[in-house]
Amino acid sequence: SVKTAVLIALTVVEVTMAARQEQALDRPGRWRSFTDMRSIRSLASAQGSVWAASPGGLFRWERQTETMTKYTNSEGLSSNDLTAVMIDPAGRVWVGSVEGWINVLEPGSNRWIVIDDIRNSARVQKRIRTFSMSGDSLFIGTDFGVSVFRLSRWEFGDTYANFGFSAPASVNSVVVLGDRLWVATDKGVASAQRFLTNLS
Repeated sequence: SVKTAVLIALTVVEVTMAARQEQALDRPGRWRSFTDMRSIRSLASAQGSVWAASPGGLFRWERQTETMTKYTNSEGLSSNDLTAVMIDPAGRVWVGSVEGWINVLEPGSNRWIVIDDIRNSARVQKRIRTFSMSGDSLFIGTDFGVSVFRLSRWEFGDTYANFGFSAPASVNSVVVLGDRLWVATDKGVASAQRFLTNLS
């Protein structure tokens, strides 16, 4: 009868929806984000793993086990729209986002540390474009220049935004070579002695 057919159809729909809900949750009460990670913006590698930052979050590919682990806002990231990734000598994973968020993953941990100074700054364009390490200093290339983060103090120091160009420049890469700091920008390459008192 029509009534029986409708009941069967509703039961099939309910079972299908329940199966999809079960797939969308690792466990009851925990949401997961399904994002597109095909476009890779930055790569880093350490200890047999490759880390990739994408507009849909971060993933780690472990070569030995051939397994992939995804990290999104469901796993504690402040943003899925990632633009930079780096692994420091201590094994910490640093990721930066379009909005200026910086998240740090300690080795062997699933907890992300949030650094929101650039995100909360008065700057209009806040994209984190690149990370570069030299000793205790982490150089963070952004849409507005280079910010220096001191790891021993876990705080920001100077920000360099004036590279001698006629207009503000976005920093795509930072290299420390001897006592000089080199920056690759959308306006060209600039260099200065790193320890000058008026470098800012």
